[in-house]
This record gives sequence, C-alpha cells and structure tokens, in this order.
Amino acid sequence: VLREIKPSKQDEAEIKKKIDGCLKKLNSKLNNAKAILGGSGAKDTWLSKNHDVDIFVQFEYKKYSSQLTNLSDILFSFLYG
Repeated sequence: VLREIKPSKQDEAEIKKKIDGCLKKLNSKLNNAKAILGGSGAKDTWLSKNHDVDIFVQFEYKKYSSQLTNLSDILFSFLYG
C-alpha cells in the first residue's frame, strides 16, 4: 500500500520545486505578509497523485488587526491590484 500512496523521490523534488517557485512569486508581491506552505506539504505527509497544495498567508498582526474581516480583499489587492 505504501508504494502506491507514497510519492517517489523524483515526484517529491518536482512538486517541491514548483511550490517553492509559487511561494517565491507570491511573496514578491506581498507587503507586510508572508505566504507559507501548510497542510500535508509542510508535514511531508502528502499522497501520490494528490494535486492540492495548502498555502497560508501570514499578515503582520499590528498592521492588519483592525482589518481582519477584509484580509481576502487585501490579499487580492496585493496580487492583482
């Protein structure tokens, strides 16, 4: 069963390279915030043939604490604004 669900070293390296590139590009557009890998990708427990990635954005609390209900809009403006 493990051979079926555990990604190969090649798959792992390929996916990590894509994720790192995505995070780098995303972080270059963020201001007072940081995108990080979460979920099974961060814990190295992801399964083979599973193509979802959990990315979390950490906002600087002091700067954004009064805008907590608007974080999605703020993130959108960083990326597309």
